[in-house]
Amino acid sequence: MNPETDEQRPLAYGYMRVFSDADDHEAYALERDMKRFADERGLQLTAIYHEFVPGSLDAFNELVEVLRSTGAVHVILPSPHALSENDVLRNALLDRLEFGFSAEVHVLDEERPRPADPADTALTWRVLEGLREL
Repeated sequence: MNPETDEQRPLAYGYMRVFSDADDHEAYALERDMKRFADERGLQLTAIYHEFVPGSLDAFNELVEVLRSTGAVHVILPSPHALSENDVLRNALLDRLEFGFSAEVHVLDEERPRPADPADTALTWRVLEGLREL
């Protein structure tokens, strides 16, 4: 059986938040892990979007734009916290990817956390509605 060429593999995009105290070696190691993760699943990791500014969503918005323009449906995160440390915002961003773009979000280190409290879910949907305005 011949291995698939890059042109035949489904596109995937990565996203990670790079914290100010992160060591360069840690960031590169995460990138290598994301690449290996994609390769093991037959995905072509095309680019990794990096968020360097705390509280910013510029790179996330770039990711959303590339998903929209390419029709890609695979997003790879090193952890759920790569999106946000805040549970409500993190779930809103995950919902935007999954429900807004039918993206399959792959997480290297754990399954996607879901809000346990119904009040958190309601707040998540209010935040998500605000994100749709972007």
